Amino acid sequence: MALKPVNHAGVWLLPEVRDPTTGRIDARKLARALGVKQAQLARALGVDRRVLASKPTLPRIQARAGMLERTLAILVDYLGSEEAARAWFHAPNPNLEGRTAWEVCEDTAHYPKGLETVVRMVERVPRGIPS
Repeated sequence: MALKPVNHAGVWLLPEVRDPTTGRIDARKLARALGVKQAQLARALGVDRRVLASKPTLPRIQARAGMLERTLAILVDYLGSEEAARAWFHAPNPNLEGRTAWEVCEDTAHYPKGLETVVRMVERVPRGIPS
């Protein structure tokens, strides 16, 4: 799937990860775009993997899934490719004590605000603020 980020009224979106009927983020598509398994995405979203597998557009995941969608869209736009964006998510980051951004997003037990931390880091990149 070729990701084409869209900045709609100041909000970064990835139409390719959305359900065409409902417009909601589809967890299966988001997991593929991020290069993670659905079970990993379920942990980052705070839901049981079986629930996510059976209801990939569940309303209660949309806020956190939207944060991941926005982060990935910004990275694809800024870095120029989805491969580079995925590599950033999965590479050790000195600003995260050597952990990867994905590890921080997924490990909600040790990083309860990990996703929010990663989102803030990425949102500062296009403005030239070091992350």
